[in-house]
Amino acid sequence: MTASALSIRLVIADDHPALRAGVRAVLEASDRITVVAEAGGGAEALRLARLHTPDVLLVDVEMPDLDGIAVAEALAAERSTTRVLAFSAYDDRAYVARMLDAGAAGYITKDQPLPLVVE
Repeated sequence: MTASALSIRLVIADDHPALRAGVRAVLEASDRITVVAEAGGGAEALRLARLHTPDVLLVDVEMPDLDGIAVAEALAAERSTTRVLAFSAYDDRAYVARMLDAGAAGYITKDQPLPLVVE
């Protein structure tokens, strides 16, 4: 298998530009991940997920216009092949449960070291 066949195409959605830039830098340091787009809000994240059909949408739970839960629900309702991975500052069980119930494949808190997440 070629390296490109193993590449994961990803969209990052978070309303903090500096955080998006840092996450992008860490993720793109891996030869297995390609960030295809970034979104600053939920509606933009949903539009970009539909446009690019990435393998993964890394989405913040709390964002302007549409939260991550609404984005995950919309993609699940559309039977999108994009896997939603929640990325949040909140580690509250209610947030985790709501995201997973909405169709998210996983939940990562922002206090996790990203190199551990990428490996």
